[in-house]
Amino acid sequence: MTAVVVGLSGGVDSAVAAYRLQQQGYAVTGVFMNQLGNADELASARHVAEQLGIPLAVVDYQQAFKEHVIDRFTRERVGDVTPNPCCWCNPLVKFKCLLDYADAHGITYVATGHYAQITDGVLCRSVDERKDQSYFLAGLSPAQLKRLIFPLGTLTKTQVRAQAQTIGLTVHDKPDSNDLCFTVPVGGLTIGQGVKRGGQPQKLYYLGKGRVGPADDPALFRTDVVVKNFNWLTPLRLRITTTAKVRYRQVDQPCTVLVADDGTVTVHFHQPVRAVTPGQWCVVYAGEQVVGGGEISG
Repeated sequence: MTAVVVGLSGGVDSAVAAYRLQQQGYAVTGVFMNQLGNADELASARHVAEQLGIPLAVVDYQQAFKEHVIDRFTRERVGDVTPNPCCWCNPLVKFKCLLDYADAHGITYVATGHYAQITDGVLCRSVDERKDQSYFLAGLSPAQLKRLIFPLGTLTKTQVRAQAQTIGLTVHDKPDSNDLCFTVPVGGLTIGQGVKRGGQPQKLYYLGKGRVGPADDPALFRTDVVVKNFNWLTPLRLRITTTAKVRYRQVDQPCTVLVADDGTVTVHFHQPVRAVTPGQWCVVYAGEQVVGGGEISG
């Protein structure tokens, strides 16, 4: 029987992921990753493990989470930079800790309740477009992806909740967690954010560098985006005509990806894109596959 470590958060997604792997014949070990000392979530994860009849280990990585996610976010949230901490946390903290635990126990595979797929070793979108999380996983390395399983990638969220209810999991109707799992310091504006100015007849938006303007201000739009530390998940190509997006909820936009002699990646959008924000990630797709991604340079 093949063993697998499942990141068990106490929510419905990871619970159903663990159940589906059980049904496929895996020997499942749950791991609760204690990043913020949340006793309620730990109690929920323990109850899920009890319902499924699987062992649950608790791994404390509060210090690593603070150093590599919270402190880094606070350090880099300056000026017009709005970091996307989920894109670092997944490869550098969350999946690293799960894989380290698996290594320490002689286990090859790690699974989570993320909505994404891995096809022939390549990261792909989930079938549920609304819940797809491939954008946040674009920083994972090919070596990490080879060991990962995403059991929910072929399901919609509605199907996941229905399956949880059918098998009697008490978390079947538990609300979804927030995208950002820690409280961020207040301060600074994000490019494209609405700004209230008394007496103005129209809504204004932050343009960057302390300026504001209307929704159609040309300063809000860019066609060329330089992406630093681009993480290639498919073979590097010097020129690709494909699609990309510069924030999670954005619809893919047609673009051409250009790689300079020094390795610098520039994404040239065929039409101007609104509110390109330094610190967020630009993720490139080829159909359902994730080509790669990286942080938008200022």
